[in-house]
Amino acid sequence: MKVCLFTRVIYDGNLTLDFVLYLLRLKPYRIFSYLSLLPDLVLYLLNKITPTQLANKFYKVVLRGIGDEEYQLFKINNKYKIDLTGFDMEQGDIILTGEPSFLVDSFIDRTKYKVICTEYDIEKRAIIGELNMGHQKLENLKKNHVHTITMLFVNSFKDSELIRKALVTLVVRNHEIIQFEQYDEDQPVYQMNFTDYIQHSLTNRKWLLYAILSIAAMFLCMIIALFLSINIPIIEAYIVSFFLWICITYYVTVTHIKEQNFNLNNVQGYLLGIVPALLAGSLITLILGTWLYLPKLLVLFLAMIVSIPFLLFELRFYDFD
Repeated sequence: MKVCLFTRVIYDGNLTLDFVLYLLRLKPYRIFSYLSLLPDLVLYLLNKITPTQLANKFYKVVLRGIGDEEYQLFKINNKYKIDLTGFDMEQGDIILTGEPSFLVDSFIDRTKYKVICTEYDIEKRAIIGELNMGHQKLENLKKNHVHTITMLFVNSFKDSELIRKALVTLVVRNHEIIQFEQYDEDQPVYQMNFTDYIQHSLTNRKWLLYAILSIAAMFLCMIIALFLSINIPIIEAYIVSFFLWICITYYVTVTHIKEQNFNLNNVQGYLLGIVPALLAGSLITLILGTWLYLPKLLVLFLAMIVSIPFLLFELRFYDFD
């Protein structure tokens, strides 16, 4: 049986994200409703609530105050992103997605195609069952008596459990098949582009925790650097505070996020990953603080802003999977 993922395969983009951005364009003040979900996001990252619980709260916020006119206009404006040609979908083949049914049903005719998605009760404002993501996709396939996947169309290798069950996996981007090397049966590999990397990172719970930790620790260390710069040159204060940042983030990342023991190879990889951030921040501090004598607070803030993107992309060197 053929299984085709919906997001970025059949639909050119992420349906839920497109819907949220569309609503924000209509009424920008809705951003404050989404910000109210931050505590729930932190609870989810700390495994205090389930993905389904988080999704339920998220969809309630998204659907709050939505009129039928807005909803219909969204469908009209995004209908062009659907393209089912080229997949040779036959009776019994499945379109698989974690998107909620109240959005999917606007774009896919379920009388013509078999769709397994996150079933959502629009009246009760609640997910029926569990969010169709991760391992749940495999469980829902089993419930629909799908035990063999002859061909799987995906956009990335994020759904590793599905890929291991498929006889043939095809990675699709812009309706073109991507060639890749499969080094062994459990680890198919292809060269990620920038978009792949962003998508991979934002769906990685451990990396998101690391990102929050990195930014919070950087703010703390820059405050410490500001006080240190009273007695020592600002470039030295920055380097000392950065070393403190390394100690904090490495300890918390390894012991609490990755739950690993101390390993010299991990330390080397971690240090390699932060070198670009250290160099970028030091250069900003040296030029603006030592040579141009700009206000110390401004210099350290700019150094932090410049170095944070490097620290977040450090995932390239330090594996969170």
